[in-house]
Amino acid sequence: MGPGQKSAVRSAAGKMAAIWMALEAAVRQRGGNDDAILQLDSEGAQSLLEKIAELLVAKVAVPIVNVAYQAVLTWVIAVCRFVSYVDPNITAANFQLQLGDLTLKEVIVVAIDKAMSTADVLQHLDNQGLRPATLLELLYWWLTNPNKHANCLVVALGQVWRGGVPYVYGRGVCRELSLCAVASGWGQVCSFAAVRK
Repeated sequence: MGPGQKSAVRSAAGKMAAIWMALEAAVRQRGGNDDAILQLDSEGAQSLLEKIAELLVAKVAVPIVNVAYQAVLTWVIAVCRFVSYVDPNITAANFQLQLGDLTLKEVIVVAIDKAMSTADVLQHLDNQGLRPATLLELLYWWLTNPNKHANCLVVALGQVWRGGVPYVYGRGVCRELSLCAVASGWGQVCSFAAVRK
């Protein structure tokens, strides 16, 4: 292995370590302990790791990616603890993994001060050098901002399924992950998850 390849491997290892540390911190912020984290070392998690390894080494068919991502998405949603409701249509098949989803980044929540159409919101984000967040980026924001769960309605316009976009909602003890119609106008109670372009 040449110097350039070693550097690439070290860089990738650093990214994975950062992802793991962020996930571990999020679990602990939600009251999880070592036992919760060690669930990743279960038989089911080992099977998931083996499937990912097969994909990397043998370049097996793309459906393996979807199987692995569904397991990861299901686990992330469980860690988020949406105790009130989770829309059953929020699946890996309907909201597929996007390029860059697994790269750590700052997720910004942008509020609006008046009623706006979806097109207006997208333009508002674009004017600030932002793009709408994907489902996984929205969940990352939720995991890393537990202090904001009691009063929020945050929408991710970056992925659409059958006219619906994912949102997270918190009010009092209510914690919800669901879909709303992208064709709807947006009121001042709504905020939008976004990332830098």
